[in-house]
Amino acid sequence: MERANRKVRIPRQKRGIETKGRIIQAARGLFSRKGFHGTNSKEIASAAGVSIGSFYSYFQDKKALFLEVLEDHNDRLIKKIFGQGQGGLLEPGGEKEFIDSLIRTGMAAHDLSPQFHREALGMKYSDPDVEAIHRRMEGLVLDRLVSLFNTMRERIRTKDVEAAAAVVYCAFEEVVHSVKIFESRVPEERLIHELSDMICRYLF
Repeated sequence: MERANRKVRIPRQKRGIETKGRIIQAARGLFSRKGFHGTNSKEIASAAGVSIGSFYSYFQDKKALFLEVLEDHNDRLIKKIFGQGQGGLLEPGGEKEFIDSLIRTGMAAHDLSPQFHREALGMKYSDPDVEAIHRRMEGLVLDRLVSLFNTMRERIRTKDVEAAAAVVYCAFEEVVHSVKIFESRVPEERLIHELSDMICRYLF
């Protein structure tokens, strides 16, 4: 049975940080293979090479750990997708190449842990805490897209930049999930080509 209302510690020293990191890494692997409901805290502690008491010194329960793994997963996605710079987009004539590059980067970022991503997507519809994290992630992505579109407002066709960012985000999410999470019958390269062409025609 999971424990709750326990005081957890925030590691400050290298050993504690490494221990917590091992727990998170072990949990990500187990959640990916067995799902949230098919995994228990004892399994995670064992896989991380720590005692169950040590597990509970860092996390209230399995749910708190899952949420932290999800936050870490989303943070790595954001850095992978938007950490490449946007120089090409700022120059007239470089829009198509940049959109194509952004899509490919986003596709590659979802190789981080597609099984865990699938599990988190499923829980989004049944767990309000997981849904809240997804909403925050979505907000961060939309803010980045709005910022990008505003740097070239005079070149894009739409006047509603915020709505355009939402449309592009939804299109990207649907395609990338069909490839990386649900194994689309249409090859990845063809989908990337068509998505890039569609977004460019819509924006420019």
